Amino acid sequence: MDERSDCPECRSAGSIEGGACQVCFSEVGPKASPPVPLRFADVVAELEHVAELAAPGVTGNVAEACSRAGRSWSASGGSSWRT
Repeated sequence: MDERSDCPECRSAGSIEGGACQVCFSEVGPKASPPVPLRFADVVAELEHVAELAAPGVTGNVAEACSRAGRSWSASGGSSWRT
């Protein structure tokens, strides 16, 4: 038996069967695959990249904040966040 899902139109729980809602009769396409979880290390790498891009022309908070976040993450060994 296929796993039933909730209808995005009428929000009826478990009402999608065979591509259509059994309550409001709206047609539903195939389920999208779940999004890939974002790794925190990837976020930190992006912050470091932003800091590098902003550093030459910015003396303000953007470059400093991104660099500080990256250093804090790296100093923790990548296992926890230090404030």
